[in-house]
Amino acid sequence: MQETFKKFIHELKKGTHVVFLAHRDPDFDTLSACGALGLIAKEHGCSVEVVIPNTEPVTLDYFPFPIQSGKHIKRPDLLVICDTANTDRVYFPTEFTGIPVALFDHHQGGNILATFRMVDNTAPSCCDLIADIIYNHDKNMLTPEIAQMLFDGLVADTLSFRTSGVKPVTFTRASKLLMHGAVPLTSHKRLTQKQPAEDFIFKTQLMSHLKVDEKASCAYLLVTEQELLNANKTKGALEGVGNEMLSGMFINTTALIYTMNNGETKVSLRSNASNMYEIARSHGGGGHIAAAGFVTTKKPTHILAELLATLAKEQEDLKKKEK
Repeated sequence: MQETFKKFIHELKKGTHVVFLAHRDPDFDTLSACGALGLIAKEHGCSVEVVIPNTEPVTLDYFPFPIQSGKHIKRPDLLVICDTANTDRVYFPTEFTGIPVALFDHHQGGNILATFRMVDNTAPSCCDLIADIIYNHDKNMLTPEIAQMLFDGLVADTLSFRTSGVKPVTFTRASKLLMHGAVPLTSHKRLTQKQPAEDFIFKTQLMSHLKVDEKASCAYLLVTEQELLNANKTKGALEGVGNEMLSGMFINTTALIYTMNNGETKVSLRSNASNMYEIARSHGGGGHIAAAGFVTTKKPTHILAELLATLAKEQEDLKKKEK
């Protein structure tokens, strides 16, 4: 990967126009990755845009670039995609076809053919991967602002170092970011921005419908698009629900099952024990070990029954091994 990153930096030195693509319903990992790499591109003389596919705008007062929703201003010379390898999760108009792509990701699978491919599915976050690559290439690139953004993404995607992908080396990389100016309190303030009272109330009402299957060690929540529309909410209102369920209970796995009005159902999985990627892949989806998802046309009750049966069997097999 270091050789690939060296070639990527060489491309940036041409002073090109770079468009950074964060995934749909962006989390702190994808945005922080785009922001940190965007700052590096800017330092090499590039002009920078950051684009998400959402129709809803996303505003972060500390972010170094405007975050554009569903549009770009100027045709890019280079695309940089962070935290996903699927074109259907990013803004990707036909105009982008044929433009060189740099991919930074920690998920398995995907359909993006990248010119500069930097992927490690053992990394607990995209920002963790990027921090390691930058440090090994030239640690002086880790300015306090870049180190802070990468630390933000790492803390967010690992739920403050609590996910199953966290290993001793994760803390080593985190300590390097701290040595280069990242401040934990800053990350805490950024990641715990207060939400409007009505959003908090709505999410609390949703969580009251939460159910738990003890045999599968799984908490699950079924939500429909119509429910959100009736409450004058969008899918963004569900952001973080899976992680909140996982961190708030003594269970191994959470499933957020969201049924859309077009008949499709999106399943988002989180776990601190089971391999979510393998489950998602069996349904045509992707992700990584701790977090994955897929879209299906099966009825929500059917897919839930299949999921719980799979997880229950895993729990049973695990108990047998422990004996």
